[in-house]
Amino acid sequence: MNGPLQWWLAAALLLMIGIYIRQGPPSPSSDNARTILQAFPSALGSWQCHPIHPQEATYKDPNVDEDWVGVCKREGGYPVEVYVGYAKAQRGGRALLSPKMNYPNGDFGWSYTSSHLVDVFSPSNRTSLFSANQIQLQHSTGQKLAVLYWYQTNGQAISDEYRYRIALMIQRLRGGKTDGAIIHFSVPVLEEGVDKAFYEEENLATVLYPEIVKCFP
Repeated sequence: MNGPLQWWLAAALLLMIGIYIRQGPPSPSSDNARTILQAFPSALGSWQCHPIHPQEATYKDPNVDEDWVGVCKREGGYPVEVYVGYAKAQRGGRALLSPKMNYPNGDFGWSYTSSHLVDVFSPSNRTSLFSANQIQLQHSTGQKLAVLYWYQTNGQAISDEYRYRIALMIQRLRGGKTDGAIIHFSVPVLEEGVDKAFYEEENLATVLYPEIVKCFP
């Protein structure tokens, strides 16, 4: 008799945990978070950045509450399209999307052909600041795009969507905040190849990261 009773108790416990994880506790107010539009600088070291109209941006996450879209460029480098999206709370199935599936302009002619993690290093002492994800997208027309992205939540940079969703689940179980941000860079791959495009994105990431930490402490 103990076996069936224990099974039902375990099943009930798992059901309650599942409901708790899905709904999550009420998140603390994020009114004190710095507004992205106010905080994003126009100069980042040798980089100059300017906002663009959201309709001009190739990347957009419909699950964010506010965002900043713009183009950053340094002398002799490629223009990098930058998207910073912030969600105040993520529960009930609402979460930031993965750039592996959320394609530019919602165009399903795109698909991702490669993905790997990369360490972003401090330019001063070459220590690792955080890890990000590099993916290559290719359109059915042959156009290629180099993308670098990471998530920011609870004071941490998280390199990919799988680790990000695990971090959110842990935060919900602990009764913590479920806000988060995605930082997304994209550069068309030109004659100099994908390595040059990724190099530009990594360089921008090293100078942007301290500002991201300030925005999302």
